Amino acid sequence: MDFSALLNKFESPLYQMAVAVILTFISGFIFKLLILSDTVSDSGVIFWECSFAILLGYMMFNCIYSFVAKDSLKYFRNSIFSFVVLAIVGGVLSSQLSGLNVDEAGSFRWLYLVFTFVYLVFVSIVNLIKKFMEYAMKQEGRLHGDN
Repeated sequence: MDFSALLNKFESPLYQMAVAVILTFISGFIFKLLILSDTVSDSGVIFWECSFAILLGYMMFNCIYSFVAKDSLKYFRNSIFSFVVLAIVGGVLSSQLSGLNVDEAGSFRWLYLVFTFVYLVFVSIVNLIKKFMEYAMKQEGRLHGDN
């Protein structure tokens, strides 16, 4: 498979979410196997931490890829939907594997709230920057006589 074709697939927030969900499942089950084999001792929060690390990675890559999105409104809508699905899947999987709900795991309830607002701010800033860049390029084209 061509590397550029792989990068083109990542332009879709739904594809990004699918990769993040798969990573969440794989890492969760790897940690579960490590805990069951007594290689790692943990109180259960490692599943929550791993889920949030993957959610943070999704947030970062999603904001970066939003710069090259052709249809910003559709990308923004799919990004929000994908973020919500990833957060729910990560929370449910972490709860099932650790045996701890979000309240028993520590401050993860607040982290969900903070991550949600930070993600919305990042996506909004990126979209605003993209609009400014489009406007600046349009004005530069007019200045040089291009239509």
